[in-house]
Amino acid sequence: MNNVNEPNKKRQRVMDPTQAPAGSGSAGNAKPKRPRVLRTYNVDEVIAFQPKEGADLIAEGFIELGETALLFGPPGSFKGFIVGDLQLCGARGAGQWLGFDVRTRFASLWLNCENGRKRMKKQFTKMDLPADARDFIHITDIPDVLSLGNPELQEDIREDIITKDVRLLIVDTVSNFCQDEQARDFSAFFDNLHQLFLGMETRPAVLLIHHSRKPKSEDKAGRALLNLISGHQTIQRRSRTIIFAGRVTEGFKENRLAVVALKVSNNGELEGEKRAMQLSDRHTMEEIQDFDWSIWEKADDSAGGAKKDKSKVKLEHLQEVFKDGALTRAEATRKLMALCQCGDSAVSDAIGKTKDGQPKGKFCYAIEETNGGLLLSLKPEHRPEPSPFDEGAED
Repeated sequence: MNNVNEPNKKRQRVMDPTQAPAGSGSAGNAKPKRPRVLRTYNVDEVIAFQPKEGADLIAEGFIELGETALLFGPPGSFKGFIVGDLQLCGARGAGQWLGFDVRTRFASLWLNCENGRKRMKKQFTKMDLPADARDFIHITDIPDVLSLGNPELQEDIREDIITKDVRLLIVDTVSNFCQDEQARDFSAFFDNLHQLFLGMETRPAVLLIHHSRKPKSEDKAGRALLNLISGHQTIQRRSRTIIFAGRVTEGFKENRLAVVALKVSNNGELEGEKRAMQLSDRHTMEEIQDFDWSIWEKADDSAGGAKKDKSKVKLEHLQEVFKDGALTRAEATRKLMALCQCGDSAVSDAIGKTKDGQPKGKFCYAIEETNGGLLLSLKPEHRPEPSPFDEGAED
């Protein structure tokens, strides 16, 4: 009992952070300290950080260990061939991927959800693979479950990454692992992706494959292409690098691609870089030098809703292509596309035929079909001015 002559004193509690809280039991029964889920660095540690050797897989900060990149484009824009070409680049450890330097040799795992084994066989059989490609190129069959949150699928992916020393995980496609494309769906996807790598000493780089709608001319200026990414903006914010790939024109035989680096958070100098690529007979992507970007930028232009003008092939172009004699239709198409920097639909408008073999092209009157192929046969009244490609032609 307090002395009535002493003033009342408030009880003061002093907590010792090194001691277990009262009532928690004896020291021998204290709950073990859990591992921290948050790592905190002081500014000296931030500045002293050194990336691991070989952290940059493609260019500086473009495809990088521990970071997530996104490749997106409309359906039919050769994304599967781009992925295969990337795996080949990793197996070689040299060269370029989509016009960007390969910085190191690395193993990759293609988490494939769309292509059957027959399609894969056709794609990789034509490639010029290194002798030890089996140690670097790994491709899954379509998974039995399509949820990155599934414990069994996570265990299988983790096992492949660790045992095969995988440095790049390619997820093809994001939408296969999402019920929808709302913010909550993408957030759950990225949370599952993060859980996949917990405890790994070296977290691989991740390339996500995603879809978009076909761009219009107004979408091709600056960063406007980002607006084409299917679904909520969460997928944009969580990706450090974003790459667009789409066909130059909409022709069925078009094998050229426009590639644009829209976002490179770890190397801003690469943002806005454009590359024109072409799918080769070896199923690799080859860069087109001195490409006329106006072909892609204006590919969807139209006036007042009228059909766009595809008449890029002129008589002087036919003169140049056929000057050495007869060509097969395929040869003539390929040469005209290269000379006129146009799609096969433009060539078809010039010298094409209908399904039943009737001439439909505007210059079919000048094309003669022989046993040796196609020949240019102009009547005097149809002859244009001298070709600007002829030697001695005036400038």
